[in-house]
Amino acid sequence: MSTYLKFVECQNDGRKTKVWMVRNSTNQDLAAITFRPQWRRYVLVVKPEYNNPTYFDASCLEEIVAFLKSETEKWRASQ
Repeated sequence: MSTYLKFVECQNDGRKTKVWMVRNSTNQDLAAITFRPQWRRYVLVVKPEYNNPTYFDASCLEEIVAFLKSETEKWRASQ
């Protein structure tokens, strides 16, 4: 279980696939995880309530994680 994030399954509402809300430790919605048929995979959707959501699949998120780790290591080395 994450200290910072919660994954809360949403009501199905007739969908074929599941949807989860990603919430922080104070229960604020940060994003949704939903199935994107065009990509044939689950994705993280930032700002799902807006007209122009941003989609990230596992590969995208791995690249972001690698960048975050790299920059953190550079920062720590400079301290």
